[in-house]
Amino acid sequence: MAIALLKEYWNQGIGTRLFQEMIRIAEENENILQMELEFIEGNSRARALYEKMGFSIAGIHPDAIRLKDGTLRNEYLMIRKMHRKDN
Repeated sequence: MAIALLKEYWNQGIGTRLFQEMIRIAEENENILQMELEFIEGNSRARALYEKMGFSIAGIHPDAIRLKDGTLRNEYLMIRKMHRKDN
């Protein structure tokens, strides 16, 4: 799944609400043990949202993304363990 918000919708809590709902759905499914996502180096807004939602960096893919100008960027893997009331 991919999620992106147009800049005109930033700072309205939409990304936070989307993640809250995804986490709620995942936590209702006992077979889901963790959520994973990736983001590209330099996307500090995304990283801040993901950390606010309980994700932490679990790995780095060095030089995984090549931008149009040839610049290489790292890709970061983040994981959020499920926190259920029954655990």
